[in-house]
Amino acid sequence: MIICPLSFLGTKKESVKLVNSREEIIGKNQELCLKNREKLALSGVLEVLAFSEKELLADTNMGVVLIKGDNLKISEMSDETGELKATGRIDIIEYRKRKEKRGFLESVLR
Repeated sequence: MIICPLSFLGTKKESVKLVNSREEIIGKNQELCLKNREKLALSGVLEVLAFSEKELLADTNMGVVLIKGDNLKISEMSDETGELKATGRIDIIEYRKRKEKRGFLESVLR
């Protein structure tokens, strides 16, 4: 089952406009494509926060994404375009809220 344009998973050649800054990635729409629970393509990635064969945690323009599975591998990651491609068996895709950074006094007074 494919829930995205095939071009996003690299089956068609198309030009990609490079973004010049983190702000441009934040302002873009996000696309998440999963093909047969084996190939994942995700746009809007700002940073990969953690990665192992079982989990991938990425900060994106739409929040933090947790991907769980087995034998996960990042096949491509572009800081310029914010696109990430991964392979492996994908079991769970979960969005989480970003934790708000609090100042020192705010943390102590809580």
